[in-house]
Amino acid sequence: MQKRFNPLTPPKKIMRKIDNKEKKSNRQLEKAKLYFGINLTYSLLIFCIGLLGIYYVWSVNSLSTIAYSISDLKSENKSLMRELEILDVKIAELDSVSEIENSIDIRIMEEVEEPDYLVIKEWKNYVYNY
Repeated sequence: MQKRFNPLTPPKKIMRKIDNKEKKSNRQLEKAKLYFGINLTYSLLIFCIGLLGIYYVWSVNSLSTIAYSISDLKSENKSLMRELEILDVKIAELDSVSEIENSIDIRIMEEVEEPDYLVIKEWKNYVYNY
C-alpha cells in the first residue's frame, strides 16, 4: 500500500529542521542570555541618561527662575533705597533752622517779657526763680 500525500502534514526533512531549531544548545542559550543582558544594560543606560537630562533641564529651569526673582527683588530694593534717600533729604530740608524760622507757627508767637524759669537742682525737688 502506498502512502497518500497529505498536504497538511509537513515532510520529515522540514520537521527535523524545526526540531533542531527548537532544541538549542547550552552555548546558544548562554549567547542569547548574554545578548539580552547587553541589550538590557544599554537600554537601562540610555534610560538613566534620559532621566539625568530631564533632571538637569528641570534644575536649570528652577535655578533660572529663582535668579530672575532675585534680580527683580534687587531692582525693587534699589528703587526703594532711592526713594528713602529722597525722603531723608526732604525731612532734612523741613527740619532746617531757616524753614522753622520762616514757618507760620513761629511768626504768630509772642515774645515773653520777664519769663519765670524752673531751676532743677539735684538736692532739691524744684525751685521757682522770682
